[in-house]
Amino acid sequence: DQILEAYDGFPVQAGDTITSGKERVLIAFLDESAVTLDKESSLKVEAYHPYPAQRSPTTVSVESGSAFFLVTPRPDDAHFMVRLRDHTLDVKGTKFVVYTKWDDSGGMYTSTVSVTQGTVTLRPKGATSVDILGGTQLALTSLHKNITGFTGAETALQQKNLSTDEIKALETGYVYKI
Repeated sequence: DQILEAYDGFPVQAGDTITSGKERVLIAFLDESAVTLDKESSLKVEAYHPYPAQRSPTTVSVESGSAFFLVTPRPDDAHFMVRLRDHTLDVKGTKFVVYTKWDDSGGMYTSTVSVTQGTVTLRPKGATSVDILGGTQLALTSLHKNITGFTGAETALQQKNLSTDEIKALETGYVYKI
């Protein structure tokens, strides 16, 4: 429950929330996976198991803003999971960008997942999983109703192919090599 100013080499552990402020922040994991948090973005480390020493899933959640992920290939028992408000991304090894935004006035939550390389599996709450292939962008909009007894969100999905220029722009817009 403390706010600490991080420095190069600052150790991050499960339970920590990283907020980037006015600069991008690079979070490097022991297996050479990395997350670049864009400006004014926030990410929470829910569970961290340093692969390959521990073969259990690592889970982070994008609380707000934008993050570029570079995840090294992992086996089924050590996936890298990214939680969004109503959805989970199951990552085995890939490069992708996640952007999230909450609109209080309309009760809308929007997430965009752009996969630049590899495959990310989207696991929406109570719905069938969807594979997002490299070169594809998937926008998810969830409408949250503040009605007693309403237990879930109505979700709409929109998918499009990314052009080579869009993929290059996404990759060069972030620190993506360690």
